Amino acid sequence: MTLSSSDDSIRIDIVEFLQSLLLKAASVHHYGHPENHPIIVINSLKNILGDVRERPSKILMDFGNDYINKKLIRKYDETIIKKIMIKGVTSSVFIMDLENAIFERNLKQAEKEAAKLFLLSDSPQAILESLVNISLLDFDRYGILSYHLLRAFAFGQTTKKDGWIYIQCLLKQLKSVNFTSPRQDVTINIENYFKNALKTRSRIITNQFNSAYRLYHSNYVRTGNFQHSICNWIESKEWKIINQKTKFLSTEELISFRNFGGEYFVKIAESLINRTENLFTKGKKIIFLDSLRMICKDVPENTLGLIEKTLKTI
Repeated sequence: MTLSSSDDSIRIDIVEFLQSLLLKAASVHHYGHPENHPIIVINSLKNILGDVRERPSKILMDFGNDYINKKLIRKYDETIIKKIMIKGVTSSVFIMDLENAIFERNLKQAEKEAAKLFLLSDSPQAILESLVNISLLDFDRYGILSYHLLRAFAFGQTTKKDGWIYIQCLLKQLKSVNFTSPRQDVTINIENYFKNALKTRSRIITNQFNSAYRLYHSNYVRTGNFQHSICNWIESKEWKIINQKTKFLSTEELISFRNFGGEYFVKIAESLINRTENLFTKGKKIIFLDSLRMICKDVPENTLGLIEKTLKTI
């Protein structure tokens, strides 16, 4: 992709480039664990590129292209839509029918119900939020994907047709949601878990916490339901007791990014991509880097040094 020298043209081009990349990622035929879905990598890349919109990093953009161009793309998402249109859709279609089909693990029926709702709906977001609400019942498996998919949808959906691709992206993954664990009314203060999430040796848990934190403070119609699932997930973890008074010294560079933004994380991302050979490993590192970048904006300043310490381990 060639970027124009005009700042306005560059901004438009980078938006179109990312929207196209996100749509491709949502269209990928993904057979692995949901936490490894390409949409997570591309949305994380989008977040980091957002720090340098006026002069987007060619290294990051090239990586995004390379990462997606090697993936197998779904080709038959619209087949069920066409079949439902031929049969016709009655006005009595309910979101509960979609949810029940998923709870009963009847994914073919769930796809039919989703298609009916999609054809009658002005906006696909309500359908996607309903699917996310179900997926978060199994936060360990679907939390990261659900967060990044919602954010990718908000940025990347330009037509209603695109919306069906994002809905199918999650529907295709909802094959093994664990609905058996009892859900309790749990109240937690999510702000108290930053250090736990940063001091864990598991990058997955750090990524999960970042996703949980963003969803917890989101402004979706279903946010209240999301919060309930997130509280249950946090309560289920065995967090180490951290001395809240412990201070972790940070450099002025990271403090400056926190306060004013800039290319701090872009430079780290470029370095990670240049020195890592395997595309899959590059993607995992980009996701973790974006989690640290996002958390950096919300943690108490005396915790920034812990983020800086963690960055050195990537």
